[in-house]
Amino acid sequence: MQTFPQELWPRMLIPDSLDALSRIALDSVRRTALIQHSPLVESEEKVECTSWRSNGFSDSVIYRLTTDVGIFAIRSWPNRFDTPSKVEFWSSTNNCFLGQTNSLITVGTTNPTPFPKLVEWHSKEAAANPLLLFADKLWTLCDWVAGKPIEANFVSKATVQHLANVLARLHAHSSDAMNASRTSFGEKTMRSNSLRERLELLKSIDYRLLMSFNPASFFADNQLLEKVKHGLAIVLERQPSWLRFLSICESQNRDCHWIVRDLWSENVLVDDRQRFSSIVDLGAARLDWPGLDFVRLFGSLSYGSTDRPDFANDQIKNDLWNDLWNDAYVSYTQSHTEHAIASLNECKMLHRVSVGLSLVQWVLWCRAGSIDLVNLDKVKRISKRIAALCDQLLIEVV
Repeated sequence: MQTFPQELWPRMLIPDSLDALSRIALDSVRRTALIQHSPLVESEEKVECTSWRSNGFSDSVIYRLTTDVGIFAIRSWPNRFDTPSKVEFWSSTNNCFLGQTNSLITVGTTNPTPFPKLVEWHSKEAAANPLLLFADKLWTLCDWVAGKPIEANFVSKATVQHLANVLARLHAHSSDAMNASRTSFGEKTMRSNSLRERLELLKSIDYRLLMSFNPASFFADNQLLEKVKHGLAIVLERQPSWLRFLSICESQNRDCHWIVRDLWSENVLVDDRQRFSSIVDLGAARLDWPGLDFVRLFGSLSYGSTDRPDFANDQIKNDLWNDLWNDAYVSYTQSHTEHAIASLNECKMLHRVSVGLSLVQWVLWCRAGSIDLVNLDKVKRISKRIAALCDQLLIEVV
């Protein structure tokens, strides 16, 4: 791992230290270009680093680095034991997909690849490495990809069908790579590790622990407080039937290949026409069942059918929710006919179970004091996510 002198670590990235990080990044991308025999622009070295966005709940900071070699992204990661393995999985994902998916996945997009490609940090003191330790955080450097996170509240039927088609093609190429490299990846038909994890988590839910949680100490909003109480009651009521469902799902051997896994709508970038641009945040990618990608992506997009204030009627919300799943499923299965991910009802049920488990996890984090209640913006985003999870449990599945 690359390191930077500790005496230069500020508590926050002030302009001088940000400039130092930018210069390291510039040196790295220029050296990478020379190693790859890429022509450098005949001009003076240029570097401009600006803050871009901090999405999700990890509070990661992303900087857009404009250089004479190209545009890159510098992202912060928590200095934790699991970060190196996440970055390694990101690198493995590129190795699995890049070069095979480019011709089909990126048609009509402004990005050269479906995933941002890591660039190694270079210095005289250490060997090239995809992680840099700086300002008490870990940092990655990668290609900048154009686009913005898709907004679930305003996704259209055409966009749902388009994304389902893209995901199906991505899975088809990953499946082909799996067939061509069985000796490297192992058996293709296997039981899903992620389904096993969900089953074990569902078994471990402690009824007494949940009932002892007092949501009023965390949620001042009375409406959200009632939603949380109702949502937990639904989870506990349906736990036995969900256990039977997951036990059957987990026991089956399924066609598995490399998938993204953390395919929330926030990690899918689209252009101004709502067409696919790129997938980011690949630290959770693994060898697993592709149905999980489908359920995760369209489950997160289906939040929009329950979260829009102009759709107050429950029947309208139910219809929109079910229509989104139906449109996505038909488009996916028509584009990827060789292997069915599951039945539509199984996908919906798996989403419902995952929503319940997510709600329980958020409650346990609140109970354990893992949520920073001082950061009001983050609390607001978390409250909105919890409310959406509760609303999802109320949808009538048809």
